[in-house]
Amino acid sequence: MVDLDAAFGTGSNSDAVSKIVAAVKMPVELAGGIRTPEAAKEALEKAGRVVIGTMAYSDPEAVRKLAKKYPGRIVVSIDQIDGNVMVKGWKESAGVKVKDAMAQFIAMGVEDFLLTSIDRDGTLAGADVRTLADAVAANEKARIIASGGVASLEDALRAKSVGCAAVILGKAMYDGKVSVERAKAIA
Repeated sequence: MVDLDAAFGTGSNSDAVSKIVAAVKMPVELAGGIRTPEAAKEALEKAGRVVIGTMAYSDPEAVRKLAKKYPGRIVVSIDQIDGNVMVKGWKESAGVKVKDAMAQFIAMGVEDFLLTSIDRDGTLAGADVRTLADAVAANEKARIIASGGVASLEDALRAKSVGCAAVILGKAMYDGKVSVERAKAIA
């Protein structure tokens, strides 16, 4: 679940998020606007895992501490364009390349990464298999969640075939191009 208003700095849907998380009987991964250690801890009270983007690059020591205190519950977001990591709602460069960011966070105890190809997000143009494969090859200890452009079960299978642990089904699911049941069956 992503609070896009919080991610883009235009507001917060914290109350709605809390109600949704309380109402469902499944693990929830929460993302969007988690930019302080306190916000991460608050999110972890609601959700099983949290995705940290901007804070990971502005305060990596906080991420190291969170990863140690909450093993397996911290996911670092790597939102990228042309191999360059972007932060603050995809508006600014973090000044680091994808493989270098992953290596840095793996050394801190983070194993889970949400790798989003920004230029494909919401386009249904297909998963960025080359970037995903390069990230997997460069960081064998990483569990990568593929995001951006996944338009079909074939895209999900391509991401899996290069070593991704999971895929994000957004627009393809909402547009009825991918059935969650079929995706789970092939997973």
